[in-house]
Amino acid sequence: MRGGPAILPRATANEQLAILLPDVCPSAALDMAEAIRHEIFEQTILHLGALVGRVVTASFGVATIVPENANAKLALVEVVGYGLNRAKRGGGNCVFATGSDVISNEK
Repeated sequence: MRGGPAILPRATANEQLAILLPDVCPSAALDMAEAIRHEIFEQTILHLGALVGRVVTASFGVATIVPENANAKLALVEVVGYGLNRAKRGGGNCVFATGSDVISNEK
């Protein structure tokens, strides 16, 4: 994305991936998460061992901060984790932004 935001993927535990988007507004972060989720769903990658559904899907928790100190960064990780858990509890294959309802859900 020439001239766009820097995308900094970071692997975490339990098949989770964090994508850090410096200098991106909340609505753009939501749009990006939804676009990634939709593209993964549209690939129809078979997941034969899945308990629900038969294709690979992705769920996203989205949160934004303006970091003022190290504690703010730790709080962001916690808030995003909450959003991701809400997205999964909502049935998966969706985007959840902290402080809102499920943004999208494509079954």
